[in-house]
Amino acid sequence: MLSFRNWEPTCLAGESNTVVPDPKDGNILYGGRAGRCDQYFNTAASLGGQLPEADPDDPDRKTWTLPTVFSLADEAIYFSNQFVFRSRDRGRSWQKVSPDLARLHPLVPETLDPVTAKDIDQPMTDRFGVVYSIGPSPLQANTVWVGTDDGLIHVTRDDGKTWNNVTPPDMTSWSKVSQIEAGHFDIDTAYASIDRHRLADMKPYVYRTHDGGKTWQNMVAGIPEGAFVNSVKEDPKAKGLLYAATELRVYVSFNDGAQWQPLQNNMPVTSVRDIVVHGDDLDVATYGRGFWVLDQMAPLRQLAAKGSEIVSASAYLFQPGETFALRNGGMNGTPLPHEEPQELNPPAGVVAYYWLKTPPARPFKIELLDGGGAVRACAASDTVVRPIDLETLNVQEIWERPTPPPSAAAGMHRVNMGAAAGRGGGGGGGGRGGGAPPPPDACTPAAGAADAAAAAPAGGRGRGGRGGGGGGGGGGRGGGGLQPGQYTVRLTVDGQAYTQPVTVKPDPRGTLAGN
Repeated sequence: MLSFRNWEPTCLAGESNTVVPDPKDGNILYGGRAGRCDQYFNTAASLGGQLPEADPDDPDRKTWTLPTVFSLADEAIYFSNQFVFRSRDRGRSWQKVSPDLARLHPLVPETLDPVTAKDIDQPMTDRFGVVYSIGPSPLQANTVWVGTDDGLIHVTRDDGKTWNNVTPPDMTSWSKVSQIEAGHFDIDTAYASIDRHRLADMKPYVYRTHDGGKTWQNMVAGIPEGAFVNSVKEDPKAKGLLYAATELRVYVSFNDGAQWQPLQNNMPVTSVRDIVVHGDDLDVATYGRGFWVLDQMAPLRQLAAKGSEIVSASAYLFQPGETFALRNGGMNGTPLPHEEPQELNPPAGVVAYYWLKTPPARPFKIELLDGGGAVRACAASDTVVRPIDLETLNVQEIWERPTPPPSAAAGMHRVNMGAAAGRGGGGGGGGRGGGAPPPPDACTPAAGAADAAAAAPAGGRGRGGRGGGGGGGGGGRGGGGLQPGQYTVRLTVDGQAYTQPVTVKPDPRGTLAGN
């Protein structure tokens, strides 16, 4: 379980400013005006670098959150106020690489009454805004896009020597460029999310360019008014797959922004401030509702690549995403009561997504086969899940809830296969575990039960036991979970078999003794 015990304060910045981890060492954090600290020791770890002295004729301006960004192309660090700064030696030295990029002589916002317009933090003279977002190109180190909080977009293609104003013609002052994303597949592509709610304009704005900023299109079909956009990101592995963080929810586009649809699932309606695509996970930061992770979202990429083929098929098995042979830690002492703020860890084992156009005529099954073709886990849609015996239960009922079988309803579903046995899968009289043998199902038909058992590898077929039942996906040999190697997921629906390969990688944290 993920709870408050898994959190600790960051060693840098605090409530404001941006903090980013070093791409090569996540314990090293950067942010807060050229700051650097070591999270492992919870202490500052400056390398001596300082931002250039402020220009007395153009004093440094600030806002509550100024950006700090690593370039994916060369790992340079960028920071900005009204100027853009860069370090290519991990903060040992910094250079100013732009002039003041804020709007010259901005008009006072029409939404401000005269009294409020006079009560501002800084005197409004020639310029007032800051560079609010930075988007280094992941394809070319000398190309960087930036957006200001007063409605301008600039790009440099010569490493900061010159900056071109490529602002969309219809963007007026005080249109905050909440985020700008450089294209991952085309050097002339960029996406910019615009927030105009300070001007009482609650419409969404997501501008897209494919010609280096010469022309822009506002691509927001499907995003309603009220859902103004705080962030837009392009999936780094699937061209045309976009994510938008709005004031109401996350939206996804499978066609480069031409059409958007909600990616809500079980998230509450809430302000979503930022999105990070991390491997096969979509990490979402909300305003007041915590962090959310859509884990194993590789099927979204497959939908972007061949969505029409998938939805027209009677059944479809998606290829699993990146999978590790993880060993979840134990709970030292008594677990927290379930009413404490906490969340589940991502599912262990192989996470398999499948699509059913209509409910199958007969029960179906999903199997996990090892490299030798032996079935290591099987989940059946007609698995009978025994209710928990509350009369004999001596722990909280929530700890012993059985995992439901894979759904046979039309639509897209997922099941995790081959997880190690453990609490929560219906043990103690609550699942497929102790007591009488389970009734026959699609994994073990009554007539073929003996043959199926004979075909199982040593240690059992991994039907689930305490660790899974239908949806949980069962344990492997002896309930120890999967070992690294090559596997195959097989979905059998109405006599038709669908297969997808999956590689189970070693636990990146290292191998524990005895595993």
